[in-house]
Amino acid sequence: GNLSTSKGTVNYAGLTLTQCLKIESSTSITFTIGSEATLILVFENSFSGTVKINATDYTVSNGIISIELEAGTYEIKKGDTANLFYMSITYDNITGTVEKGSSVLSLYPNPVYDELRISSEITVECVQIYSVTGSLLQNIDGNVNRVNMAWLEQGSYIVRVTTVDGAVYRKMMIKN
Repeated sequence: GNLSTSKGTVNYAGLTLTQCLKIESSTSITFTIGSEATLILVFENSFSGTVKINATDYTVSNGIISIELEAGTYEIKKGDTANLFYMSITYDNITGTVEKGSSVLSLYPNPVYDELRISSEITVECVQIYSVTGSLLQNIDGNVNRVNMAWLEQGSYIVRVTTVDGAVYRKMMIKN
């Protein structure tokens, strides 16, 4: 694919992105991951179309898609013509439900729109929301099962949940 700086700007995760990769018929992005990971692709805000990953169409909504991937080799190709401004792969063994000993903790939905829900068999002591650069944005003490995220800008955030069993991290919660 070709790079372009004339396709506008996208604000994502505190960044102002001005350069993009045009996803065209000739575009191919290939990568291999050794363990489970989250793939995030950020297109122009108005893009609602498809992108092909290993020949399977994935639908992008409001310019962002987050996909949980297993270990393996992947190829990103054109579904619909689009401009890709940002791509990240985050290795994270915690993909939705976390089991630690006999306890289970779930964070949902992902992506989150207004409210993040926490389902846990054990008491939650604290929930912290961080930017992807590591800045603490919100700290909520007490037995929490819902977190208001409506005030956050669209992007990716790291949620740290501390329980009586210890700390559990869920990286890359997507805020739409």
